[in-house]
Amino acid sequence: MPGRGKSKSRLDKYYYLAKEHGFRSRASFKRIQLNKKYNFLGNANCLLDLCAAPGGWLQIASEKVSSITGNEKVIGVDILKTDDIAGCKSIIGDINDKAVGDHLIDLLGQKPDVVLSDMAANTTGHRQTDHIRTTHLLE
Repeated sequence: MPGRGKSKSRLDKYYYLAKEHGFRSRASFKRIQLNKKYNFLGNANCLLDLCAAPGGWLQIASEKVSSITGNEKVIGVDILKTDDIAGCKSIIGDINDKAVGDHLIDLLGQKPDVVLSDMAANTTGHRQTDHIRTTHLLE
């Protein structure tokens, strides 16, 4: 059945470079490129990553944030477990859950300088349902 496992077309040079550099995904190179262009990590010393698994944004962000200050706060939250990353705190939970939000506020202790998000609603193919789910997620 097609679509099962890793497609060989996905195993391009960036896949191998990511493994060689210890990155969690091939998208890390795009994340580095985006930060070079827009410098959104700038002088951040407090960063929140929503839907953080598998931790690619956390990995890049922790390197940039920790190079600026020694007192960084890089926190990721996702419903899936994110393996430990030096300089980061990962929380398993749904960002829509008030208890998770309250826990994040306690951990951060301040407003984050940067909020990264790779959230996407689960889609069904039914336009109206997908629109409602996406709108709920945005709210």
